[in-house]
Amino acid sequence: ATAGADVYFTGRTLNPRPNKPNQSLVEVANEMRARAGGGRIIPVQCDHSILEQTEKLFERIAQENDNKLDILVNNCYSALSYVLEQTGKPFWELPASIFGDINNVGLKAHYECTVYASRLMVDQGHGLIVNISSIGAYTYTFTPAYGIGKAGVDRLTTDTALELKSRGVTVVSIWPSPVDTEYVRELMAEFDGEMVASGEELAYKKPTIWMYLNKLINGDKLNNSTQRNRSVNCETFVPVAIETSELVGRCVVYLADDPNVIKKTGRAYLTCEIAKDYGFTDIDGSIPFDICSVRCAMERFGVPFHNWVPRWFRLPLWLLLTFTPFLGTTAFTAYK
Repeated sequence: ATAGADVYFTGRTLNPRPNKPNQSLVEVANEMRARAGGGRIIPVQCDHSILEQTEKLFERIAQENDNKLDILVNNCYSALSYVLEQTGKPFWELPASIFGDINNVGLKAHYECTVYASRLMVDQGHGLIVNISSIGAYTYTFTPAYGIGKAGVDRLTTDTALELKSRGVTVVSIWPSPVDTEYVRELMAEFDGEMVASGEELAYKKPTIWMYLNKLINGDKLNNSTQRNRSVNCETFVPVAIETSELVGRCVVYLADDPNVIKKTGRAYLTCEIAKDYGFTDIDGSIPFDICSVRCAMERFGVPFHNWVPRWFRLPLWLLLTFTPFLGTTAFTAYK
């Protein structure tokens, strides 16, 4: 919206709730309008688990915009807290319905929105579809149902891009780092409190969320019946910095402004890769942490002479994600 686009955004809660501030469409719309750069802000109450509501959303967009749609960002998700509650438990001990609980408002809704958006974009001969995915598409994260869903999102990107490229429509996935949302702040505050209560010193303050999530993955917050005696040493984690919730929005804007964006179609990108390609920073001026950068890793760990290593020296992401679970030194610790 700050870049001048008319933005339709959806959610299930229309009006403010006293016990959950800043989590309604009205409140978000007011915040967006205070900063908008000329674009219209249109909040739409929609439950993406109900196909009919999704269909009506796109009918409205088509009617109000002369059958035009330039950008679709698939970001709806409803099960993060549920995922964290189930993390660390063997998948066979969980209800089989967990896959639908996690992925109906997620992978399934992404596919449905992509279908309706593509009909408009194909007719006009151009468009950009951005699927907000996760590094969990490639390496074990939380629980199998989560990773399968994210892998499905990236497959949605590659396969739809194959059919849409000749029609001028670009499809990409974006993998954000942990994002500074209200919910993440709650998790960080809870974890900080536990660390203080236990007398354990935090090795890194900014990337606390990674350590919190690793605590979950490694079973430290599970019930006794599901403990697997998996210990966590916070000092061994690669400290990945949290990015603001607006960094991924900047990624979308720069992609949409790129006349050659079709060259990127069909692939998944870290937010730091897109920021590097287009030369922008997060809104606070920080440079997104590049998990593939040898220099960034050396800086975070305080390794001497890191300035001698060129910033372009990066490990391939597939190599990093393939071997780090066996090293036990990153946030993506495999289930044991």
